[in-house]
Amino acid sequence: MSVWHRDRTGRWAFYQDTLPHQACTRYFGAGIDAAYVSPIGIVWGGAFSFNVIVCHGRGLEWRVDLSRSGATTLLTALTVRLPRQIWRSRTLVRGFSALARAAPGAGRFRLEGLTPNTQRFVARPVSLWRVSSSRAVIGGRDAGEAIVPAEQVRLGDFWIPTRGLFALLDVEMSR
Repeated sequence: MSVWHRDRTGRWAFYQDTLPHQACTRYFGAGIDAAYVSPIGIVWGGAFSFNVIVCHGRGLEWRVDLSRSGATTLLTALTVRLPRQIWRSRTLVRGFSALARAAPGAGRFRLEGLTPNTQRFVARPVSLWRVSSSRAVIGGRDAGEAIVPAEQVRLGDFWIPTRGLFALLDVEMSR
């Protein structure tokens, strides 16, 4: 499991519950500032809310509330019904990337491309949710609500949605 955090100065930190060569750092490490190995827990508070607890340093606790929107419901319904092998078509994947931009606040969206460490990725959304609210406490200090950045950020070709989206992805990586 991995938690990605970008602070207000633009610095990226990955918190992972396994060694870097077995986690997201293996693919995105060239684009981040720090990576930490730490226990990570998820505590569900109901069907649509959970807390993520990272035990590194003084800790990070992040509360996330989810909801559905028309766009997330449609995209989830479409992607789970398509056979896996269809996701090998770059044309189809680019079409779904364009469709995903219809999700309110998603901004630029790519389901395929290169990571900062130059591996190719193809991400098939299994389930998409809108993050209706999100608040973090980092090192005992309230970090406040998540903010919408002035400019959309990315790591390699992986664009981070401008508003909160929670996605379960089936990702294939290759050189």
